[in-house]
Formats: sequence, C-alpha cells, structure tokens
Amino acid sequence: MVLDYYLLLNFTIMLVSSLEKIISNEDPRFEYIQVYSDYHKDAFGYRPRYNYSDYTLEQLVADFERFGKVFDENQLEKEIAEKRDIASYEARILVTIELGAKDRKTALEWMCDADDVDIWDIGYYLWKQGIYDYNEYGGKLKDEIREIMRANLKD
Repeated sequence: MVLDYYLLLNFTIMLVSSLEKIISNEDPRFEYIQVYSDYHKDAFGYRPRYNYSDYTLEQLVADFERFGKVFDENQLEKEIAEKRDIASYEARILVTIELGAKDRKTALEWMCDADDVDIWDIGYYLWKQGIYDYNEYGGKLKDEIREIMRANLKD
C-alpha cells in the first residue's frame, strides 16, 4: 500500500513537471496531453498508467486515432446490447401478460413487485435490466413505472 502511494506520488510529480514544461513552451502537444487520460478512459475504461507526456505529436495523434476506433467499437457494442436488452424486457412484459396480467400496466406492476422495485430506485432497476433511463425508451418506461407505483401508493 505504501509502495503504491510512493509510485503514484512519483508518477504525479513526473507528470506535473512534464506538463509545466509543455505549458511554458506552448507545445503543440499540450491539447492532446491535456485530455489524453480522459480519452484513454473513454476508450478502455481506465486511466493510463504510463507517462505519455513525453510522447511526440505523432505518437499522440496515433493514440488518439486508436482511442477513437476503440471508442466507436464500444459504442456500437453498447447500442447492440441495449437493443437486445430492450427487446428482452418487452418480451418479459408479453410473457407476463400471457401468464394472466390483463394489460401492460398490470404486467409492469407485477414485474416491479416481483423484482422488489422501490419508487426511488427505478433508474437503478432499469440499469440492472440493461436499460438506460436517459434515452427515449428508458425515460418513457421510467415514467410509466413511476406512475404505476404512485397510483399504488394512493390505494
């Protein structure tokens, strides 16, 4: 643990020192280096553990192109998975209706009851289903579930 702290401290000192040189020289690499860690994290899900501040402009540009390709591939996979998860959830609603729910509203009510969904955790519940409440489908579904749960609170 202590060794990790010292390694991180040394890396931070080395990075800050390199960035100070870059800032003072108005290096054309500055903008790349400034966002390198964030872009790496967007592409791979974690921040780089190496000193990229000494990279040449060509190395930085090549990495950014690679990060862009990885990011685009990840986005495509995410979209495919999200469509699959939405279709799966809709199929679950239909199965619940076939099992005796009189309509979509009742099916959602039963499903949320079976999954022990709390009105404050609808977004988390949807996330566990692979559905994101910040897109059109997820936002509408969240509102639909919230209205069902509010109606049940009044009963």
